[in-house]
Amino acid sequence: MKEIKISDGIFLIRDTPAAFIRKLNALVIGDLHIGMENKLSRSGIHFEGQDEVLGSKLLEICEYTNADRIIFLGDVKDSIGYPERAEYLSLAIFFRKLDGKKIYIAKGNHDSHLKSILQRLKIKAVIQTEIKLGKYAFIHGNTLPSEGIMKCDYIFAGHGHFAATIGGMGKGKVCVLCNLGKNAKSVYKKYNKKARLILMPAFSNLITGSDLEDGMNILPLLRRGVFKNNKIYKF
Repeated sequence: MKEIKISDGIFLIRDTPAAFIRKLNALVIGDLHIGMENKLSRSGIHFEGQDEVLGSKLLEICEYTNADRIIFLGDVKDSIGYPERAEYLSLAIFFRKLDGKKIYIAKGNHDSHLKSILQRLKIKAVIQTEIKLGKYAFIHGNTLPSEGIMKCDYIFAGHGHFAATIGGMGKGKVCVLCNLGKNAKSVYKKYNKKARLILMPAFSNLITGSDLEDGMNILPLLRRGVFKNNKIYKF
């Protein structure tokens, strides 16, 4: 594995859609949509269990970085409502593989009931709509964050499943680094004028992602001009 530095103390893990924040000793990953393979299997499309695959992949990255925290940017599960038994079991397998890690989840629009599910599974996790750790903030991205989040130096978000074609290499997952846009002052009274938004792609192996422009349009922070695209990094 190799690292790509995108800002002071923030690195992308090459060939793996994950970011590492050195100061927090934390991995940051986007949408997992655990249980998607169960839905696809009913249509005759079969994949190896993503609970095992993604869990093992995360442990490998943790070993490489020595991270003891994992921060999920929402849409951990695929079902919007309460999951069926197969998805419930997939969630149990996935999180039990991460035993010993500090888990933080910025709740996404697919994550209803996730808190009660993890409590039932006796999985310890911090689950909030917004998570703030020092100068770093973490949200799913489907709604505008609070002013408290906008006062941070770095805001991580998912939701958009970002992908792009770069250099004729075919579509691939990308991380997008954004600076403040011209409309920030019309949306927020108070905010960090040096704040940067870091958009993470889906961590799921089953999601390559949406075209960058489509992904941008579904995030209110971008659609309303609070932030603007600055630089794209391909994994």
